Order: sequence, then C-alpha cells, then structure tokens
Amino acid sequence: MSTISILLKQEDERVICSFSCVNIIMPNLNIVGEGYMGVTQSVFTLENTNLLREYIKEKKSIIGFESSIPDHRQYGFLFNDKCEVYHGNLCKNDYGHYSDKNLLVIGNRVKSNKLLLNLFNDLKNSEGLITYRVAESLKKNKIIGFDNICEIYGVSSSSISFMKYDNSGNNTYRECYVGINMDPIDYLYDRLINPHQNDEGLLE
Repeated sequence: MSTISILLKQEDERVICSFSCVNIIMPNLNIVGEGYMGVTQSVFTLENTNLLREYIKEKKSIIGFESSIPDHRQYGFLFNDKCEVYHGNLCKNDYGHYSDKNLLVIGNRVKSNKLLLNLFNDLKNSEGLITYRVAESLKKNKIIGFDNICEIYGVSSSSISFMKYDNSGNNTYRECYVGINMDPIDYLYDRLINPHQNDEGLLE
C-alpha cells in the first residue's frame, strides 16, 4: 500500500524503496525476477498482486493485464529494456511518474507532483554506491507530508521499506521501519549511511 516508490538499477544491484503514511510494511507488493522489478500500489489485494506476478513472468510486460480493481491500482515496472507504468483513474491526489532506463520514481497521494520530479532528478544525477544514492537523495528531498496524509504528524511518512536484489531477483538486503517517533526517511538514512548498524538487515 506504499504511495511513493523508487526503483533503481546499478550494475548488478537493484533497489526498491517505498514509503507511505500507512502503518504497515508490505514487501510482497514488490514483484522482482530476472529481467524485471516492479511495485503494485494503492488498494491492496494479495490475490491481484499474485495474478500480476504470474502475468509478468509469462509476458514480461504489464500491457494487457486485467486488474480486479483497475481504477484504484498503480503499477510501475523497470524491465531490462523498457519502463512500463499504469495509473488507475482513482489514484489519490497528485500522482505520476518519471523514468529512464535505470530509474523509476512513481507515486500517488503526494503533496505535490513536483516532489516526485525533484527526487527523480536528484537520483538521476547522483553517483556512488546504490544505497548511498537512495539515502542521500531521500534526505535531500525530505519534506513534511511527502505523503500528504502524514503532514499532520510532522513527518514525511509513517513507514518505509528498502529492499535490495541481485540480477536474478534474489533479495540480498532489507531495511524497514514503521512509526513517527522519528521520520522514516531519517531512520533509513541512519541505517544506510552507518553500515555497522545494519547487522539485522543483512540476509544470509
């Protein structure tokens, strides 16, 4: 049920980072395999996501997929050679996406669509390790109420997930946080910029 997601490819690493003002982490909304990675957003049904997961494996495209709740759904996928997105007619508030062959920033229920563009441009022009690129760009572009429902709480969002994968789609690292005791973007920044703190995030 994430509302803002970053999909980033760099050499043999891929990252999906999602944040939202929904107090639940649902990494199974990520659909990742050899040659593709994507997110499903808005109204959540696991059945619908599993149907899309099977469709992507076979078609390597979201074109032609018939969602059970198309008006409330948003999809964003990076394939090896293309980007494909879908925005339902009832996606909330400002929504949109910006992409190139290695990067997709997609969102709905955003305080301003310009926030998505700023985040995209900053990521596109960033350099260094993939974890640092995401952490630094999120920190630089953090704003209270990035997900506009969270503005009243004085934070950007109330949950965040950071999932790293290899080229075969295997999850190699994860970091998640739910809460408003600190801004989720600040939490993730601290975890990614200080790797010695990340022992429990590493996967065997």
